[in-house]
Amino acid sequence: MQNQELASKVKKLRKRKGYSQEYLAEKSGVSLRTVQRIEKGENSPRGDTLKRLAGSLDVNHDKIIDWERRNDHNYLKNTQLSALGFLIFPLLGIIIPLAMWLAKKDKITNINSTAKSLINFEITWNLLVLFVFLFQPVYTGLKIHLTHVVLAPADELYLIRNILFILLYGLNVALIIRNSIQIRKGENRLFYPSIKFLK
Repeated sequence: MQNQELASKVKKLRKRKGYSQEYLAEKSGVSLRTVQRIEKGENSPRGDTLKRLAGSLDVNHDKIIDWERRNDHNYLKNTQLSALGFLIFPLLGIIIPLAMWLAKKDKITNINSTAKSLINFEITWNLLVLFVFLFQPVYTGLKIHLTHVVLAPADELYLIRNILFILLYGLNVALIIRNSIQIRKGENRLFYPSIKFLK
């Protein structure tokens, strides 16, 4: 599968330059048979062959390598764990995984689905935290406006709000750790509940 993706990219680059297989082989100093096998996905260019083809196609050889998707459970796991940045500042739970996803979105198998699921969950979680944070002052202000007096101590609302914060933070940490463990085992777990902001 990886060879097929690489083959497709080499072929696209060659055609974009308007080269025939014969011309690419001649220009790069690689045999015609090797070029044909690479474009059929039977062979993957490495070392000197890769550098010659990349030079002939006017691209950096790293760019061709980067087109190969690979399984990297460690990167997927680290992307999940990076969401723990929310413990320092809530928006870091979105920003860090987003940056890690964008850096490798075309290079690692399953990163798109796992990162989008994580980011959707973190956005949903941030909205819930904001709602809980704003609920107590809004409720108290509405209560004062409607009754002109405070009928119940605000301490009860602070207690409820703090319990909700603890539950939300605990849920976030638990899901991140659970998903990281599952990814390390080679399983792909998605985050629920979440609103699908990224599809």
